[in-house]
Amino acid sequence: MQKGKYIEELTPGSSFSHSLFVERNPEVKQGKAGNPYAMFNIEDRTGCAPAKLWNITPDLQQVLLSNTFFYMSGQVDNGQYSGQVSVSSIKPVAESDIDPKNFLAPLPDDHQVHYDRFIHLVKSIKNSHLKQLLRTAFGTPTDMLRRFRDAVAAKTMHHSHRGGLIEHTTEVAEMCDKMCEVFPTVNRDLVVTCALLHDIGKLEELEHGIKHGEYTADGALIGHIVLGTQTILSAIGPDFPPLLKKLLMHLILSHHGKGEFGSPKTPATPEAFILAACDDLSAKLNQTKQAISTARVGQINARASDFYVYVGDYDYAPPETPAVKARVKEPLLHFEVDCARLPISGTDDAKDIALPSAGADYLLRVTESSMDASGVLPGDLVFVNEALAPVDQSLVAVVIDGKDETVRRLVIDGESKMLVSDDPKFPTTPLSATVRVVGRITGLIREI
Repeated sequence: MQKGKYIEELTPGSSFSHSLFVERNPEVKQGKAGNPYAMFNIEDRTGCAPAKLWNITPDLQQVLLSNTFFYMSGQVDNGQYSGQVSVSSIKPVAESDIDPKNFLAPLPDDHQVHYDRFIHLVKSIKNSHLKQLLRTAFGTPTDMLRRFRDAVAAKTMHHSHRGGLIEHTTEVAEMCDKMCEVFPTVNRDLVVTCALLHDIGKLEELEHGIKHGEYTADGALIGHIVLGTQTILSAIGPDFPPLLKKLLMHLILSHHGKGEFGSPKTPATPEAFILAACDDLSAKLNQTKQAISTARVGQINARASDFYVYVGDYDYAPPETPAVKARVKEPLLHFEVDCARLPISGTDDAKDIALPSAGADYLLRVTESSMDASGVLPGDLVFVNEALAPVDQSLVAVVIDGKDETVRRLVIDGESKMLVSDDPKFPTTPLSATVRVVGRITGLIREI
């Protein structure tokens, strides 16, 4: 089906015809003259825009409220309501006729960074019962971690973009981890584990595909706190300590802090207070970020949920930190294609896996923390393609002074070719007779 124009092409003063959009949150209102009109948002993979449909009939109202995808024609306002779309005609389209690629927004540039930080936190849990709980919760069914990685965190309130759930979860878990440094008597493994699990129920509460953010029947009737509690209870093994189970469930059930915010319980332990506070702070800072990014020129305050945000000019540019730079590096994980059985370098083992799109000859187990900022963590299995020529800034498998293979980044500057790491304790090394590249890294497998 022809898509027509995308949201990013709907500039003030422009018009469009027979263009396919998702319609969100329709609401019918009465105009000053008593004529009904509809307000809604239109979306595709490039963005979202507010829209109005004037003078709707009862039949058209029913069509609007009972369908999701429409061919629309209209124009974009250029005056007081610049950017608002005035729709002149709509025609419903069956979901089965939709190409999902037109409506699934791309994952954020820093999505890989949040995923790597999430896995790092999972691996940091030392308590054997809590570690096994995380493995079970995110490993059953086998696609649970992938679903969690790409999911939205909310319909509109905060982190409502694809990949928002793991971004929010990682922010909360990292803040909880830092709080445990300030309050060393707090059970660090308990609060970080609960931070990683606290919103797992949102996988069942919300849609995460084309209709991302819409509530499911379970979401409308039960909610993510109870749904998540059920998921966690089903993942807890028979040998799990009873008191630890009670404390863990208390944190999950109280993480919204107050009954009026949907919490079945209010916090009653230090760990529960920390989790609820960090969850709220992550949400509010994301709402603040959204308000600033959508503010009009000259605007001072903007409404965000139940508070106001200052959106005026701060008159400074925040410095670019190494962490920010790391977020724009090429992501390493790829969707798999053909299946194969690859040997694992340095062992007698082999693994039945799905190859990355660029192919591979074998797997290499990473044991160093030299490339953490690039998304390669100790314990990862990286795919190595011996025939694929390395290019500037590519990750490569190397042999240095006859030692076991390891991973570095190749930096090419004119005739100079250097192997660099993300950790200064591993020195930058020029290519030489004793330092050689054996293959290019084309992807990785990360096992919780």
